[in-house]
Amino acid sequence: MAKQYERTDWVDDLLVGDPRYNISDGEGEPIYEDVQISLASLVAHAGTPVNAEHMNNLEDGVDMLDTIVNEDGVRRLQVDGESDPVTLEIGEVQDGQALVRQGDTIVGGSGGASLAHIWVAG
Repeated sequence: MAKQYERTDWVDDLLVGDPRYNISDGEGEPIYEDVQISLASLVAHAGTPVNAEHMNNLEDGVDMLDTIVNEDGVRRLQVDGESDPVTLEIGEVQDGQALVRQGDTIVGGSGGASLAHIWVAG
């Protein structure tokens, strides 16, 4: 299977000097030009910046997974001795619940049984 994901290389803006802004009214008429805006609130906890370094880290992860899946292919879980993919019966999985592996078993939430397809990479 061919790769599906096309990686983007993120690059930060490089300004000449400090950022300056033009402020216009709803009609596009200038109110203030070439002004600097500063945050008046105190920052209790600085968040993670959205920048090229962090975005490229995400791109690398998605691209790596796409490579793994498309080199090895994607297959459905199979029962020992059977060559055809199978549908496993699991308990109904509600919003917020997940399928988890317990040893050689995959289990979900509780409740009425429903049929679901489980796909795995590799």
